Amino acid sequence: MSDILVEAKNLTRHFQSSGFPARKRALIHAVDGVSFSIKKGETLGLVGESGCGKSTVGRLLLRLIEPTAGEVYFNGQAIYELGRQEMQLLRREMQIIFQDPFSSLNPRMTIKDIIGEPLDIHGLAVKGNKKAKIFELLEMVGLSSEHAGRYPHEFSGGQRQRIGIARALALRPRFIVADEPVSSLDVSIRAQILNLLKDLQKNLGLTYLFIAHDLSIVKYLSDRVAVMYLGKIMETGSANSIFQRPCHPYTRSLLDAVAIPDPDVQRKRLILNEDEPNLSRPPFGCPFHPRCPQAMERCRREEPLLMELDSEHQAACHLAD
Repeated sequence: MSDILVEAKNLTRHFQSSGFPARKRALIHAVDGVSFSIKKGETLGLVGESGCGKSTVGRLLLRLIEPTAGEVYFNGQAIYELGRQEMQLLRREMQIIFQDPFSSLNPRMTIKDIIGEPLDIHGLAVKGNKKAKIFELLEMVGLSSEHAGRYPHEFSGGQRQRIGIARALALRPRFIVADEPVSSLDVSIRAQILNLLKDLQKNLGLTYLFIAHDLSIVKYLSDRVAVMYLGKIMETGSANSIFQRPCHPYTRSLLDAVAIPDPDVQRKRLILNEDEPNLSRPPFGCPFHPRCPQAMERCRREEPLLMELDSEHQAACHLAD
């Protein structure tokens, strides 16, 4: 039996931009032919600049939005072929932790109602057992049963994110999309949430897609890393190979942006040429070539495909050829 839990094949999502008249609306290439797999019990870190399509990929994996093309398989099952009832059953297996712990919680609901809502929707709320289940989930994420009757505005950002994690765990899923779960938190709180996610993965056997733009966080949590740019995967491989031997210039530029906590350490940075291109008019050839200081003529006329560098490292770059 395959050890792959989630697999995306040629996943594509285009959006129509707003505007008038309709015939002048541009087509936004949010996700453009993305393929990868995630093994059971591992964490795949998906990184890239804001607007590169990371969150859209996460929502496509959970079928929160429909794709323009491509397919997603969960434990070997094509999820886009499932009917409404079949998909609702599958949703018990896959959940999401949202980026913003403030807007993702209903301010009019108590914490026990927020965490208990998934149990009600899926018919798993048994009398007498629901309350104990909610208390267990609160304890699991580092809160207490005393917090159950309070409202979201009575908690800090870190505590709210713990509540969001408890809600995601309510149905005992196997796969969780963590969509930049620590980006809006204070640095001191980030470490606590990351350690919590690590402990939960170890204790519950969870599989993560961890979306972020901070590579230092991704390095700490991920087993494998996929680097995304303009809706495409530029480089993918084990965390060690990506951080020790980055092959794509875009990956190297992201690593150069990671702060080093030593004022005496000097390093040569890869300076990019210009701003990110418009998603409605992606450049011909390599999508990164307008910004790449190492671009060749081949990069301007031919789009590179993901090429296997070794058994655990791929890059879409002509320089690696």
